[in-house]
Amino acid sequence: MVMGFLASFIDSVVGGGGMVSLPAILFTGISPVAALGTNKVAAVMGALTSFAAFVRSGKVDLALIKILFPLSFVGSLCGVLVVRQIPPDFLRPMVIVLLLAVTVYSLKRKDWGETSSYGGLTKKMLYMSCAAAFSLGVYVRIFRSGGWLVFAVCLFVYRI
Repeated sequence: MVMGFLASFIDSVVGGGGMVSLPAILFTGISPVAALGTNKVAAVMGALTSFAAFVRSGKVDLALIKILFPLSFVGSLCGVLVVRQIPPDFLRPMVIVLLLAVTVYSLKRKDWGETSSYGGLTKKMLYMSCAAAFSLGVYVRIFRSGGWLVFAVCLFVYRI
């Protein structure tokens, strides 16, 4: 319960609370697939709240979201199918190693996203965004603690 509170606090302030909650859930001894699923359920509420806040602020390109959302959704379904095929004995250490790698990367890249060079949506950027939406759907469903919805919205909001 303490780890859940800490993870929620971290997630609400800077994001990434799953880096606390997922290891805590894994520590209970349940299977990695069940731990990832449990963590997802908790993260969905934060994802929906974030999405609603972005939409209300008027910073979401809804036409673009209509294209990217289905790709992200299909990617997340593919991610579920993939994660169910990975043996738990392999998945548990892989999840922990990837969480550590994301933590190290996040600590080293503190300036990521500080400057914006967005000059408008080009065809190339649209195709890359579609590929990214699908890929992030797969990635987030397998490894990340947050929901695919938050990533799709945060990465493809062009009017911030």
